[in-house]
Amino acid sequence: MSWLNHETAAQWRQAGKRYAADVNEFVRIGMESQWQQEQPEPKQDERPKLAKDIFRMIQEANQAGEVEKLRQEIPAASWPLTPAFEEALQAVRPVAFMNGGNEVVQAPAIRIMPYFPKMVWMSGQCLSFLQRCHHSGVDCRSGAGSCSE
Repeated sequence: MSWLNHETAAQWRQAGKRYAADVNEFVRIGMESQWQQEQPEPKQDERPKLAKDIFRMIQEANQAGEVEKLRQEIPAASWPLTPAFEEALQAVRPVAFMNGGNEVVQAPAIRIMPYFPKMVWMSGQCLSFLQRCHHSGVDCRSGAGSCSE
């Protein structure tokens, strides 16, 4: 388990527990007083400063297939990670929902062709790039890649 930095993971857990307790107490007092009692805002979440190290551990744990251990050591939370990667984050926008729970989405530019968004067919865990997709009539055909069942 070379991906795990025990000290950083412990800091992540402790900071998360402290932040959750502070927010819960803030809300409890607010609700009990119908938000009439003045109180200081909860102290900021300290986990964003750990984001890059945590993200590296998440990647390495997934590559090692140690997801259960990852969940035990580093409780999930996306908002502390977001500020560190805000410029790199890109939305995936649904274009059409198809029968059977499949959907066509416009994926952000990727490394292969970084300046052009892609149309992607999502079927369960399978993603295929589409050669063409007509949004208005939802006529999606032949993926450029294929997914093995």
